[in-house]
Amino acid sequence: CSHFKQSLNPRLSDFRALVVLGLLVGGFAAFEYLYMPGTMTYVNSIQKLFMALFFIGLFVKLGTRAESKWISTLADTSFGIFFIHSYLITSSKMAYTKIFPALPDGNPVFVLLFTVAILLCATLIVLLVKRVLGKRSRMFIGS
Repeated sequence: CSHFKQSLNPRLSDFRALVVLGLLVGGFAAFEYLYMPGTMTYVNSIQKLFMALFFIGLFVKLGTRAESKWISTLADTSFGIFFIHSYLITSSKMAYTKIFPALPDGNPVFVLLFTVAILLCATLIVLLVKRVLGKRSRMFIGS
């Protein structure tokens, strides 16, 4: 797909395209939250596809204005985050159900806070593993 970026990037970074993609992301998220029995359904996969296109378009539109230490850190640790985030989610659920009888009902605020917490924890773990293991960290976390 990268050889099509000359034609795709201007289309994805157009304001109208970003609005449509943002609405699709929000719409699929709302649909899954309200009408699907659980998460991680096919609707979630479609939402993630539109979210990826949205962020590609957004970062192309922002250009150098999107450069920051935080985004750079996320980019440098993204594969490690991808690799370990599911372990963090699962262990969080297991720990929660050891203390409380059932998982809490999801609501948009809780989901957002949980997402940010998992992202921060995963990033910190990846940075710690990279610092401790150096170049050998790639064998353990891929980053």
